Amino acid sequence: MSIAVLGRRYAKAFFEVAVARNAVGPMQEDLLKVQDAAAQVPDLLATLSNEESVLKNRHAVVDDLAKYLQLQDATKNLLKVLIDRRRLFCFDALVRAYQALAADAAGLVTAFVTTASPLIDAQILGEVERVIGQRKHKQVKVVADVNAKLMGGVMIRVGDEIFDGSIAAELRRVREHLLRAE
Repeated sequence: MSIAVLGRRYAKAFFEVAVARNAVGPMQEDLLKVQDAAAQVPDLLATLSNEESVLKNRHAVVDDLAKYLQLQDATKNLLKVLIDRRRLFCFDALVRAYQALAADAAGLVTAFVTTASPLIDAQILGEVERVIGQRKHKQVKVVADVNAKLMGGVMIRVGDEIFDGSIAAELRRVREHLLRAE
């Protein structure tokens, strides 16, 4: 099972707890606090995952971390479950999936727009925002990125959907068509 799939499963369960407690925002903040702490202390997740350490000691570290970061009990319990089930490696995927669930529940969607050269035309970004907003019936946030390997055109990713209008993709499609024609 992939890390992303595991992350989504735990995120979905955690999100359901957050909804039941009417704490979607605060619990998202908790996840981000832990993620930030892991970024500041690179060995944190590795230490918590280290099976050579006694489980009770790793839980005690989580208790201390929860107290220091002022985490909700549900977040502390999530970390302990991830430790117990040896799933802490999927924490970043869990955070991304939780953020997507929270945004979806709030009627927001993020569109990642990748082009071969920088997109500075606000009108084009506004049009992308408008079209995706109409299609998804949600408020859209556009995140622009540059990837010279596209050669030209645009690639847009919204959730699990990808629209690949890049020249590189078109060349792949032409090549596949020519190979089938042989």
